[in-house]
Amino acid sequence: MSRVALITGGGQGVGAAIAKQFLDDGFSHVVLLDRNAEALLATQLKLGPDKVTLVTADLLDTATPSQAIETIKARFGRIDVLVNAAGNTERCSVDDVTLDAYDRLFDINVKAPLFLMQAAGKVM
Repeated sequence: MSRVALITGGGQGVGAAIAKQFLDDGFSHVVLLDRNAEALLATQLKLGPDKVTLVTADLLDTATPSQAIETIKARFGRIDVLVNAAGNTERCSVDDVTLDAYDRLFDINVKAPLFLMQAAGKVM
């Protein structure tokens, strides 16, 4: 059976490692979403361009979750797995956190995964 996965933060680190494992486990295709186009391309070249689709996008953009899922649906007609591996690891203490830093942390670590799950669930 062909399986398709979307992995956020897929350009490097944990996201790229998960993509490799999925392909090793027989997934037909992985879609990697990251804001770093260079990292995405390097990962695609390592894993195989024929099995890896790239989506360069920033999860701070509230349109990204629905656009990414629609892109996958249009190309593959399905999505079997969503991995929310992207994360903002910006460090702040109680004494120096700003509203902007808090918003970035919340938007990447909470809001984007929620709306990705909502959009993917409709296709799954």
